[in-house]
Amino acid sequence: RLLSNLSAGCPTRIIITARYGLHAELFTGYRLLELGNLDSDRSRDLIRHQIGLIAEDAISHLYRLTGGNPLFLIELCRGINAAHKHKKRLITLADLVSLERRGNLPHSIENLFVNRMAVFNAETQYLLKLAAIIGKAFTLDEITVIDSQNIREKVLALLNNLDQNHLISRVNITPDLVYIFSNNLMRE
Repeated sequence: RLLSNLSAGCPTRIIITARYGLHAELFTGYRLLELGNLDSDRSRDLIRHQIGLIAEDAISHLYRLTGGNPLFLIELCRGINAAHKHKKRLITLADLVSLERRGNLPHSIENLFVNRMAVFNAETQYLLKLAAIIGKAFTLDEITVIDSQNIREKVLALLNNLDQNHLISRVNITPDLVYIFSNNLMRE
């Protein structure tokens, strides 16, 4: 629908992401742009943008922990912000160590997603596992078909909760409403 609204005289570039070389099979004349981890200066900029007041040693600690992985940095910053309600107070290395001791500052991106999933009840975790079997995107009908119970309304409520917590997104790209995992690592 979006592309049909563009005029023929309007140059358009489409940027897609793909894993495992799929772009080479599907698109001729593509231009490969590999995205890597951020260096320490760009990581510092991202952390300060996400958190605001944070000590330099705390920034260095986050950079060492993440290796500059922007998704991991953003997710850690989201967790730090959620744990510290006082936005006008400087976040220090001692604050980060305290979060680590309480288990609220994961040491890998995989642990981060496991921790995010752990806060949900068993039914919601079960739903996420069912959805992961289907793939990155799924419809409500697909998710209810693979479970033997007629749980459409319950599934819909759980999906809305997952959407509100940014683990999946609802997208109208087909006649059916499609749910897409917000991050492939969550599905994996």
